[in-house]
Amino acid sequence: MKPSSLYTVLLCLSAAAAATAAAPRQLAAAQRPSVAATVVMFGWPDWKLDPASNSSKCIEQVKRVASRLGAPSSRSSIKFAPYFFYTWAMPANAQTNEDKHFRHSVVQWLVRDASYAQVEPTASHVASFTADFAQCVAAAVSLGFANIYLNPMIDADYQQPDCCPWRNAAEFDPTVNLIGSTTKLPWSYESLVLRPTLAAAKAAVGSNRNITISFGLGAELGRTFTVLGAQWAGVTKRVQAALAAIVDSYAVGPQFDPTKLCGNYCDAYSPATRVTTAQWAAFRAFLQVADMLGTSNYPNVWERYNASTKALDAPQSLRKFASQLQQFGGVSLASLRAAGKGFISNEIGLGGCRDFGCDGTTTPDIIELSKNAFNGQGSYEDYSSPPKLVDPFRYLWTKAFRMEWWRQQLAFMRDSSHELAVDAVYLWPVGSWDVAAIYHPDSRGQSPDAVGCDPKASFCDPELLAMMRNFNRVGLVPARPFFNLPGPAYYTPPNFRRRRQAGPCPPAQLPDNVPDWALPLVLSRPQWGCDEL
Repeated sequence: MKPSSLYTVLLCLSAAAAATAAAPRQLAAAQRPSVAATVVMFGWPDWKLDPASNSSKCIEQVKRVASRLGAPSSRSSIKFAPYFFYTWAMPANAQTNEDKHFRHSVVQWLVRDASYAQVEPTASHVASFTADFAQCVAAAVSLGFANIYLNPMIDADYQQPDCCPWRNAAEFDPTVNLIGSTTKLPWSYESLVLRPTLAAAKAAVGSNRNITISFGLGAELGRTFTVLGAQWAGVTKRVQAALAAIVDSYAVGPQFDPTKLCGNYCDAYSPATRVTTAQWAAFRAFLQVADMLGTSNYPNVWERYNASTKALDAPQSLRKFASQLQQFGGVSLASLRAAGKGFISNEIGLGGCRDFGCDGTTTPDIIELSKNAFNGQGSYEDYSSPPKLVDPFRYLWTKAFRMEWWRQQLAFMRDSSHELAVDAVYLWPVGSWDVAAIYHPDSRGQSPDAVGCDPKASFCDPELLAMMRNFNRVGLVPARPFFNLPGPAYYTPPNFRRRRQAGPCPPAQLPDNVPDWALPLVLSRPQWGCDEL
């Protein structure tokens, strides 16, 4: 059956199902969320099923999630993020010198083919995606994941000149068909992205109505969500109706960036391009229709750092998002939560770089590497010959800091009484954010641990994963800090100086420029091995 036909059937079935289907329900705020992971698919090679092995890169990721974050249970969740692409142009009414990073129009939709090239989609592409992606979701269900989160994503065409504006500034109507320049085929966001994803979910769960399905309408699509709220409200209702025909428990809603709700900074738009009063009203109505909402979560943990208690500002991104909603959208996150809306930490991680991509020759500054947690390194090795490691967490002290960063994140997650408590948390599974090596498995695979994680050939950290598994199983958060965070006498920037101090490693192997306040705990952790400096 064609995906579009199946979607039509789902909508027809939903009319009968609506009378008996349970209302969408969320993970209760009082219930501690687990650390979950994302299975990301950047194109056809990632979801395509290999007939010989009856597996795919997507299915292999599912297996790694299950083994590295703990055995799936009724509380376990897994997120799927298939990627689609688009060509873009400045809007017809663009102002003089208007920036593409504030808003741009989608011209046509694209998919990635077998060589990862971006091409215009055909019915064959869509049918292949639906069938093969369904097998991947079914694999998660068979392994015991009871909560499936579907969150398709888009990115601008990397092959287009003047690359690339961020998807958060894309201004498009999800219901409008855009015509392919070569194929002349009409595709809308709804017909290319949402309907096939729903069709795959239907095929995956079959008659098992006990699976909970959450559906993120898109990730970091602030511009289109805020200026076209009425259209997105209509899409939300149709997705809800389709899910009601599949399962008894479901939730649908948008996912945002925490600081750029409008596509970019809301108050930086010109009067001619900023979100209007009428658009904000439609946006608020859209949120009322939705069952959940969420945001990317890359906090600047130093914004409200408490030097006396050594408490990092774990919920900083979530607080920024709530502030944006209130200041510009005129809606309180607390009121949405009180109305039963779910709240999701849609992607989280610590990239460990000052900027996009790390300087492999420079010892990182703890504060710089964590002010912008979304800055990270894509590849574990660079492209020199022989390849050079560029892992920002290859130093004992940066590794210790990441452990402490996550320890305090877990402590925040456990506090269900917090006004910014979340229902679900999803690791970003790529590059240096990916502490479980989900998308990029071990590059050499020389010495994997019990769950196949080799910290010397990937960004994987077995000790951190063990802490996450303990948290997922019993809510355990270590009481002892992993890192000696700066106290009240510390000043910024750090007073780095060269150190050669005796410890478990030979003095010559101690890293240069370790801050004085970092040394005590760094030197107390010989189990990491001197070769990891």
